[in-house]
Amino acid sequence: MPAKNTTASTKSLVSAPRPSARRSGKGEPPASSSDTAAVGNHTSKPASKDLVDFNFKVPAEFKKDFRTFCATHGLKGVQYMMEVIEKDMQSKGWAPGN
Repeated sequence: MPAKNTTASTKSLVSAPRPSARRSGKGEPPASSSDTAAVGNHTSKPASKDLVDFNFKVPAEFKKDFRTFCATHGLKGVQYMMEVIEKDMQSKGWAPGN
């Protein structure tokens, strides 16, 4: 086995970029004219008539049947669901606003 050639150039074929200078601090916080989830506080509450999310999971077959029922009877799904839930709550003795 031949000996290693130590006289050959050891310069690498690919050079890595120099590391960037480190910053001394975190810098200024982002400026924003309105509160967002990332900036400001998130304590404002919607008015009672504002639309808000009411998401929950149902089986796909139920969703299909519900939409078919509403379309067949010319109903809007959200409005129908609100009416049904409100009637059920009233039948159990729960008055709106309790």
